Formats: sequence, structure tokens, C-alpha cells
Amino acid sequence: MPSYHAILLRFKDDATTDNKMGTYLGFMSQLEDCHYPADNAPYIRSIVVGNNSEMDEVMEGYTYIFTLHFSSPGERGWYVNGDPIAKRFMRSIEHLIEKVERVSWDSELQGAQLIQENVRQNEQQQPPRSEDPSREGGGQQLDSGSDGVS
Repeated sequence: MPSYHAILLRFKDDATTDNKMGTYLGFMSQLEDCHYPADNAPYIRSIVVGNNSEMDEVMEGYTYIFTLHFSSPGERGWYVNGDPIAKRFMRSIEHLIEKVERVSWDSELQGAQLIQENVRQNEQQQPPRSEDPSREGGGQQLDSGSDGVS
């Protein structure tokens, strides 16, 4: 069962662009550096990095999110609670970080497949759109090669 761990970071005000880039590179290096003890092989399947695009009060100043994908809850548990490489990395950036939030979850693949199937069914039931509703006074015909941006 796929498993995920998201880490939200709020950097201190004096963290530089180089500090933030170093943090990014440090996270990405874990793809190769972190090994699962059972087979001594890399076990983080992917890391998705995002910069917060909604800088409102709800986000409390968090600017970056790192979402790590694992094949199982056991792998995620090793990353969160046991992996010495991951722990050493997080300690190495503590001086740059004002606040950290962590969220972990598991995902049933069948649920994702069901959602995709429902989306496909809905798309098949709806006629294709030929107008851009954001333009007043009619619309612009879009062909398959156009993104509608002029």
C-alpha cells in the first residue's frame, strides 16, 4: 500500500536562498542515500517539492512542502523513526528552520483507481467544451493543439 510523508517548512527570516537550495538538494539526495535495512537498497520512491503559492494566514508562513512517497507504511515508519541518514539531515537544517509540520498517510490504490474511473466516466458523459467561458461575448474555438492562451 503506498504511503506518504509530507514535511512543511517555515524557514527563519535570515535563511538565504543558498540555504533553501541546500535544503532542497539535501532532501533530493535522500533518494539515493537512505537505505532500507532489510535489503540495504534505496527505499524512497519519489520526492515532490512545492513552494507555497497561497501565502495567507492559514498557512502560518510555511513556504515549502516536501512530500515523500514510499511503497509501504513500514518504509515510511523507518524514514520517520529510524533512518539515521534522514535524522542526520533534519538535524543539519534545524538552525535554518523556524517551524516544521509533518503529516503521514497511507493510500489504498483501489481508491485512487475508483476515483480515476469515475472521472473518466464523467468526462465521457459530458460533451466537449468548445468555448472559453472566461471570455465575454462568445468564446474562442480551441483545437487539440491550442492551449487557449493568446
